[in-house]
This record gives sequence, structure tokens and C-alpha cells, in this order.
Amino acid sequence: MALIKAGISGSTEGFDELIVRTESMEQEMKSITPPSSCEKYHQVSLEALGRGRAILIELKNAISTRDVSKVAEAAQEAAALKAKADELTRLETNLRAVRQHPSP
Repeated sequence: MALIKAGISGSTEGFDELIVRTESMEQEMKSITPPSSCEKYHQVSLEALGRGRAILIELKNAISTRDVSKVAEAAQEAAALKAKADELTRLETNLRAVRQHPSP
């Protein structure tokens, strides 16, 4: 809420910081070559980061221009991004299970 309030007041600094951090995480993840068992998790993580960054940019722009319809669209996209987060959780659970109980 603090980011939204600041954005409405004209300060997008918080959004800008999150966007830069997300870009940095994306670049770091792109430099990683995961083991084959983690490739799907890595790819879905990159997709989620990229989509999350895009949503942050859309939300920042929508709030700074006070475009309520664009804010609502960004909120819907963020809700849709939850499906990626759920997929990542499932993939992580599966990876941890395999690690704890490797096949012979």
C-alpha cells in the first residue's frame, strides 16, 4: 500500500527500486545453467520474474497516470501470475522429494 500511496503522490521510487531488483535477479538467473532435473523450475522462475517485472512497470505507469482501468488490468495480471507461483511451488516440492528419495 505504501508504494501505491507514494505513486499516487507522484513518487515512483519504490516501484523503480523493485523493477531494478527484479531485472538484476533475472540477469543472475539467466547466467545460471541448472542441472537437467532443475531446467523446468529454472525456466518457469525466469518466466515469472519477467512477467512480474512487466506487471510492476504497468502498475507504476497506471498509478502515476491515475489510470484506474490500467491498475485493475495489472491487478488481474498479478492474480494470473499466481498460477506461475503455484507451478513453481509444485516443481520445488517435486525436486525436494526426488532429492530426499533419489531413485536407484
